Amino acid sequence: IGTIKSLNVSLIVKWWWRLRAGSPTTWAAAITGLHDLNLKPDDYYANSKLPGVWKNIAGVSKELLKKEIVIDQILKKKPEGSGNEWTCSLTSDRNFVVKAL
Repeated sequence: IGTIKSLNVSLIVKWWWRLRAGSPTTWAAAITGLHDLNLKPDDYYANSKLPGVWKNIAGVSKELLKKEIVIDQILKKKPEGSGNEWTCSLTSDRNFVVKAL
């Protein structure tokens, strides 16, 4: 049985995944629209000085590093020309799931 903190970090990574992978969820569409994320560079997501959920999403990499997990090694953007496609090295189908983390 995991801890509440582990579950929270995993769920925040799920939000990160949904934003980066272009998930068709209402939440991802609202956040993308409110902050014009389609026009922002990839490093914009790591800006922990932004308000709201951004602070948590950007700070999740620090939490994972405490467990020696490097987010950039498990969640990777496909090479240029693939659009906004991301892969997760934790699962066989390359889609992120909370349980895998």
